[in-house]
Amino acid sequence: MSIYVWMTLFGILSLVALLSFILLLIKDSSLKAKLRKPAYMLLINWGLFLTSVAAAGVVVVLYLNLQEQLGTKL
Repeated sequence: MSIYVWMTLFGILSLVALLSFILLLIKDSSLKAKLRKPAYMLLINWGLFLTSVAAAGVVVVLYLNLQEQLGTKL
């Protein structure tokens, strides 16, 4: 597959994970406060955040690799 396809896929993954993190964190934080649940219930939300950051990092690395292959500067 082309590097552009990979950049697009990881960019979409990053956006979806970040939006899911934000929406679920808002919902779960209010439920945690109301029901007095333990803090480890938010681990899925932070996992989504880490997935988002990792996917965004991969997009940056792929972009820098593409620039290096083309011989251009940022």
